Amino acid sequence: MSGTSYFGYGERTPEVMEAIIGRRPAFERALLPGFQLFIQRLVDMTPEVQAIMAINRTPEELANQQSYAARRTRDENAFLPGLVYLDITDEEFELADNFDIEGLWFSRYRDRFIRIANDDGATFRLGGADVHADPIGELGVPAPPFDGVFPPALTVPSRTIEIATNTRISFSQR
Repeated sequence: MSGTSYFGYGERTPEVMEAIIGRRPAFERALLPGFQLFIQRLVDMTPEVQAIMAINRTPEELANQQSYAARRTRDENAFLPGLVYLDITDEEFELADNFDIEGLWFSRYRDRFIRIANDDGATFRLGGADVHADPIGELGVPAPPFDGVFPPALTVPSRTIEIATNTRISFSQR
């Protein structure tokens, strides 16, 4: 399989990525230079994004909705830890775009240099990375390193996987 690299962060674990695209791609630990993680709550989201989120979530889940997002920073030493998923096809990017409400909630930075952490950051890959389209939210995220690569989950992981799987299946049936 030949495709493009895709940087995942926040709660974009290999299990969640598998639910979004239908397979678990190979990955490497990575850093996205020039970005920082923040937490966004439902109140910070546009009405359009809130309406889309309501399709797959209960009123209680919506009331407690929190998501990690990334935004650019001027801090030249800042970086966002995550994973770079390898060989993502155009069709899989479409599935990720659908899940991420691309254009309304997130925007993909294409052809970003992503630093590979496994070799102390000496290697870079060219790939895509989703960052927040309209960065409103709280910078209440602990500084890296997190427990492993990912920060503490803001949602129930099994529920995130369920929503991602349902979203993929309904998008694929169009």
